[in-house]
Amino acid sequence: MARGIDSPSIDFGIQTFISAEVGEGFVVGITGFYLLNVRSQVYYPGRIIKAAVGAGGGMKGSRAGSISSPSMTFFRTSTPIKIEDFSGFATVASGEITPGIGYAEGFITFWGVDHDPYWIDIGSMSVGLGIGASLSLLASVHFFDDPRRVVGSAITPS
Repeated sequence: MARGIDSPSIDFGIQTFISAEVGEGFVVGITGFYLLNVRSQVYYPGRIIKAAVGAGGGMKGSRAGSISSPSMTFFRTSTPIKIEDFSGFATVASGEITPGIGYAEGFITFWGVDHDPYWIDIGSMSVGLGIGASLSLLASVHFFDDPRRVVGSAITPS
């Protein structure tokens, strides 16, 4: 991860841009996301890799992909930190109902980071075929070495 492009902050935003899960009972998935440092207006693309226990209802072998709506969920930390402090582990809980087009609700909490709210909403619209819920106690959070500065108007909580 590139260092020095952002500064410590207590204000962050998260937005998923794509997600895919497959499985029944044991679910594996990957989620692409952006994490924004609101203070420095720098965002980092990253991925969450998860293995989870889950349950599907009525559909054999739940498979769905999610494409996020263009909205960011903002949250705060108790002390100023940098984006790299979010690397490591997280817990992800998700549920979806996707009969072609639907909604996938999701929440994440980052380990070792004191943030408010504790469960951060990462839900999105979804396409595919699936119904179910999963809980990944030990998801892995990685950032790509491609931070970008916000161009144009600042992205801040409204």
